[in-house]
Amino acid sequence: MRPVPSALAASLVLATLGSGCSPDAAQQPPEAARAWPEGTVLAVEDLPISAAEVDQASVWIERIERKATADHLRRLALTNIVLPAKVARLLAPEAREQALAEARAALEQLRSGRWVGPPGPEGQLGQRVEGDFRLLGIPVWGTATDLEPGAWSEPIELPGSFVLVRRLELLPADVPLAIELAVDQLTFPYLPPESAAGEVEAAYDRLRLVIVDPAWRPLVPELLQYRMGVHG
Repeated sequence: MRPVPSALAASLVLATLGSGCSPDAAQQPPEAARAWPEGTVLAVEDLPISAAEVDQASVWIERIERKATADHLRRLALTNIVLPAKVARLLAPEAREQALAEARAALEQLRSGRWVGPPGPEGQLGQRVEGDFRLLGIPVWGTATDLEPGAWSEPIELPGSFVLVRRLELLPADVPLAIELAVDQLTFPYLPPESAAGEVEAAYDRLRLVIVDPAWRPLVPELLQYRMGVHG
């Protein structure tokens, strides 16, 4: 039996830099007062972030950080899952739309039994990937955990790509964070896989984050606020 990852190890994986907010933070630019879609709490440039999408990702985080407060779950979901995907989307919008269209077309073929790709050595149609949340990535791990065996997921957006997954195996554990999975994964990149992470990280210094709902300001790490122009 493999050792259960400690809560400390999980916290290190999910750690974010500085979560405080200085009391003399500069006022937000006029964009914060514009008309945003209902439920918008933050935005990257003109791209809104809703509370609902952060809370959806928080469900996966809670399986790993079971004692975290609701605000801390939101902070981790925002900084580890939602915000990187939003930043990546702005780096290559046309390529992203093409990758999403390809993923949707592939999903329709997979679900209708018309997929023509050759199966792999173990019967998978894509790449076999296995491990816990650290190896699969939280969105894939969380989505696959909830899938019915053999069912294909909707497109999952990662920073720079979309993936389709189906669960092949699930190794139960005493605590959710120790669950391990084997998945069949098809990937549709819109940023170069070898440089996507670096491109997203560098873009934090060029793109502006808008605090639409002031209640969400404390949930954004102070360093990110400075890097993304919140303080002017």
